[in-house]
Amino acid sequence: MKESDFELLEKIFGSKSTATFVVKIVEAAKELGCGLTSERTSDAMLRHQRSGQRMSSKPPYGMMVDPEDDSRLVPNADEQKAIRRVLELKGQSKSLRQIAQQLTEEGYEPRKVKKSFKDSFRMVNGKWWPSLITKIIDRTGETEKKIKNI
Repeated sequence: MKESDFELLEKIFGSKSTATFVVKIVEAAKELGCGLTSERTSDAMLRHQRSGQRMSSKPPYGMMVDPEDDSRLVPNADEQKAIRRVLELKGQSKSLRQIAQQLTEEGYEPRKVKKSFKDSFRMVNGKWWPSLITKIIDRTGETEKKIKNI
């Protein structure tokens, strides 16, 4: 807020304390509005995802675009096996690096990734990274809910 705007509020309300109070109330209301919008958006996206609707160009790991209807998602059997294996290994208290190494040794393949080569992009075999394992573990609860609701 500009100082001149604050000075105007101070004149309207008669004191600096009251003007400060009003500014804080307005800012809090604005923050509440942003938070409510964010919650509604997240809830709507989850409803769509649970009904199997595609929400982005790249489906979450464990899901794939339905070959019969590209606006929907269906479980990807190979990726679902990898997710189950990740959870088994995590249940054995393996570290993220150990899980990544074990998945590679057992022949589980992560998705291909787009890599830049000079002036073009190519799809190349991905690699199991601890950050990818973390994302899979974090998303597992939501992925399982989506699969049950499809």
